[in-house]
Amino acid sequence: MDYLACLIVVLQLYERRFVDATVKLTNNMNLECIYPKTAGITQMSWVKSIATGKETIAVSHPLYGVHIEDKYKDRVRFINASSRDKSLNFIKTTEADMGLYLCSITFPGGVWEKVVQVIQPGGSSKVLVCWLFCQDCQR
Repeated sequence: MDYLACLIVVLQLYERRFVDATVKLTNNMNLECIYPKTAGITQMSWVKSIATGKETIAVSHPLYGVHIEDKYKDRVRFINASSRDKSLNFIKTTEADMGLYLCSITFPGGVWEKVVQVIQPGGSSKVLVCWLFCQDCQR
């Protein structure tokens, strides 16, 4: 993918979805996701945008419990058992943990989502978006 194509992807991303929160990468970081509604949660998931699409990190279901993907099992946990707080805690982070994360909560009336962007300390979020979606961009 060339630089122009990368720029188009970035512009389309900003056109479709805004980042709700930005977090700087730290060794022990929290991605906050607190459901603001009173309706019960049917299911929730955390996914990360990667160059080839999406990567599921964790899923929580009121009846079936919590499932964390093997790749993240020793480094990720839900912070709180509260029915509304679905925040995620990362430990031993690496640069590979930078990127866009989506907290998606399904409830009887629809879906509520929050986008959290993890950036390098002192880094620019626009550069990160290009890096995330266009890792093979040529400048």
